[in-house]
Amino acid sequence: MSAIDDRPAGPTFPFRRLAENLGCRQVRKLSRDPVRARLPRRIARYLKEAEGAYAARTLEALASDFRSFQVWCRCAGRRPFPAEASALAAYLGELERRGYRPATLQRQLASLSHLHRACGHQDPTKARGVSLALRRAQRRQGIRPRRPLPLDRRLVAQMLAGLGDTACDRRDRALLLVARDSLCRRSELAALRREDLAAGRDGAGSILVRRHKADPLGEGRVAWLAPETMAALAAWLKVSGTVVGPLFQATVNGRGPGAEMTPQGLARRFKALARQAGLDASRISCRSTRIGAAIELVASGASLIEVQLAGGWVSPRMPARYAQDLLPALGAVARLHSRLQSQPAAAPQRPPIEEARKRSGRGASCTPDAPVSRACALPPRPRG
Repeated sequence: MSAIDDRPAGPTFPFRRLAENLGCRQVRKLSRDPVRARLPRRIARYLKEAEGAYAARTLEALASDFRSFQVWCRCAGRRPFPAEASALAAYLGELERRGYRPATLQRQLASLSHLHRACGHQDPTKARGVSLALRRAQRRQGIRPRRPLPLDRRLVAQMLAGLGDTACDRRDRALLLVARDSLCRRSELAALRREDLAAGRDGAGSILVRRHKADPLGEGRVAWLAPETMAALAAWLKVSGTVVGPLFQATVNGRGPGAEMTPQGLARRFKALARQAGLDASRISCRSTRIGAAIELVASGASLIEVQLAGGWVSPRMPARYAQDLLPALGAVARLHSRLQSQPAAAPQRPPIEEARKRSGRGASCTPDAPVSRACALPPRPRG
């Protein structure tokens, strides 16, 4: 079965959850009736043609976002495809009233824009009413994103302290350290291969990240791993016995290796480790180590370009956004105050007016409160 088909979506975000939040009475009927919940033929045909050209998750997101809009249109009595600009503006307004963030609204618009253009229709998301609806939501809620809690080295060590020596604990220790050193996303962690791991000097090593979000064509990047990370990987591989295949695997009853770990499984494991360490699991995700490492790199003096290359970002914009709370402490104003505080108190300098009086030799005839005249402030002009 292909990654995308024209059957109704399952309980995945945002199709079913969004429909329930919108309070649509026809949700159950749409879920039971495959004909009414089916994607339009042109969209279903395009998604089948696009398989392999785009990641499966991208195509799933396109289909899921359209089904969310389709459910709302059925409830509101509007035409879902091709969509009208007025329907899109009303859809965004309903999403905003239901508490969805502007980033979710932008994703919905991006998916609908992509599908309309791919099927040869005019892009309705560029209409003025749609742009105004999005801008209205951004002004009301703000566009500052809700970031996960950054996991720096201190918090990672706190999570590692509660691990034992079982197969599951060995895998989790290696997983946390690899995520810390490589700045990998969860999809990249799940796709790491044992044969791409290489040992280096002084106990350190490296691993090839074959493909990532900003590298759909698979140019790849090489991530450095600390000696501590290589030791943890050696302990895990001794238990798993993996020579070729996924680097991280699920464990059966906490003992032997099982199936390949999925990105969703990795996310659940990060939350479980955070909960075990006494952290707020609701603020922890697989990006937490990535964000924490980016902030620590900026704090250590690394440039944004260096952080971009280390994490595989397409531009330094995202590292700057992650470290924006730290950047003011490293900025020009902070450096100025630090330099002034470190310097000893200098003797008060003579004002420029008094310097001019001293050079002119007429300091007795000039009082500090008197207006400075040209004869008082300047030395006499030599004759001849």
